Amino acid sequence: MGDALAADFYLEIATSLPTEVADVVRAVLSETGHSQFVVAEVQAAVTASQKQRHRLALWSRRLLGEAITQAQYVLADHDELVDLVMTSGEGLTQMTEFFDRLQRTHMSRMQELGLA
Repeated sequence: MGDALAADFYLEIATSLPTEVADVVRAVLSETGHSQFVVAEVQAAVTASQKQRHRLALWSRRLLGEAITQAQYVLADHDELVDLVMTSGEGLTQMTEFFDRLQRTHMSRMQELGLA
């Protein structure tokens, strides 16, 4: 799940990159065949145990919070990344939408796993 959150961040940044570069980023991040194994295993575990489901759901939410904090640190340290994320001049509204998209993608993943 941590790798997926990092990939979400990179994919969001990729939307602001030149097409050739964005295509490379998307191609590299599309190699997720091993993830399907994890999905099946987590789904089986949360179906078998409510306790496991609750623990994993809590952990997943915590992981999202930590990922957003790290993304904020990265953006705060690299003005050029902020310029990529905030391309339309909407300021903090655009930054909020950036983090909202990361959260929605994470929630979709949690739903797929049976954690939401």
